[in-house]
Amino acid sequence: MDGSFSSTVNTIYDALRDRIIALDLMPGAPLSPAQIRQQFATSATPVRDALRALQEEGLVEIKPQSGTHVSRIDLSHAVQMHFLRSTLEQAIIAQIAASASATVQTELASIVELQQDCVQHNDLAGFRQLDIRFHETLFRATNRMALHRLVRRESGHIDRIRSLHLPRADKAEQIIADHSAIVDALRARDPEQAREAMAAHLSHSVVLGPELKAEFPGLFV
Repeated sequence: MDGSFSSTVNTIYDALRDRIIALDLMPGAPLSPAQIRQQFATSATPVRDALRALQEEGLVEIKPQSGTHVSRIDLSHAVQMHFLRSTLEQAIIAQIAASASATVQTELASIVELQQDCVQHNDLAGFRQLDIRFHETLFRATNRMALHRLVRRESGHIDRIRSLHLPRADKAEQIIADHSAIVDALRARDPEQAREAMAAHLSHSVVLGPELKAEFPGLFV
């Protein structure tokens, strides 16, 4: 979020956003500014600024008549963000493959191993954070963190679909297989193979979006 905000605002924003993305705070759930103030031992202004930042991302709805709620998932927005993210990450992974960077390969392979440990210990929260780290590594390696911030800011809806998808049987294993295929393509120094592996990886949850909406209609717009 905007660097002009105070550290307190950023702390509140990050904590609420993480809980919304992880579905700890479900779509439609009420948010009490008074309870948030109490939780973070702060005044009304930082809470208001954090909630407004989340509102700008489409993750929170603030209505004077009905209060503040977590927004429902917008499937159409998720589809658009999938297109943007997939386009960017395919280009980035192809660039990394062409550069034959052993450092990036090693870092990504290490993340995959840590994800395997998370699966063995049924640690979905840790697994999710490592997934974020895997993709952030690509943007950092190519000096495109401004694009990463843009993608992160606009990805709340598609990320919640992924969180809804993650507990399904074999989903975590599928992600590990996808990430391994991406690492293999980098080791092969094959930009087209890397691009195809990334495209396949990012497509799964958005393809299941309509099915998830039919299964959990109350969570979607």
